[in-house]
Amino acid sequence: MDIEIILRNSSESPDWIGSFTENLQESDQWNKEEFWKLHYALVQLAICLRDTKVIEKSLAGKICEIQQTVQSLISSHFDSNTEWEIKNISDDELYGFLERFDMAIQGVFSGEVLPENSFDLVNPLI
Repeated sequence: MDIEIILRNSSESPDWIGSFTENLQESDQWNKEEFWKLHYALVQLAICLRDTKVIEKSLAGKICEIQQTVQSLISSHFDSNTEWEIKNISDDELYGFLERFDMAIQGVFSGEVLPENSFDLVNPLI
């Protein structure tokens, strides 16, 4: 499990430049390679924490920050009142990635990780 990949996606990280969230926020680009790295790290964390009843508060805070950032930007993408959009992905593809992202985040907090073959959009790292 590589927790550093998760932490790198927090805007407070000194390694934020080049991360999935930095690409999305600063370049309006959905970097699929960086997304899959983040997704894989979240799934591995979910598996690791599966039997844990408590998640460290600072880690949970970082995960929630990342989720809030991504959700806000996706909302802006679909808001007809804003000019901002994610430039390199279709809406249908974005919905697929959003499902994967949401399920990975939910897995960290619930301990439930669905098998990869449950999804049409498959993480190539798993």
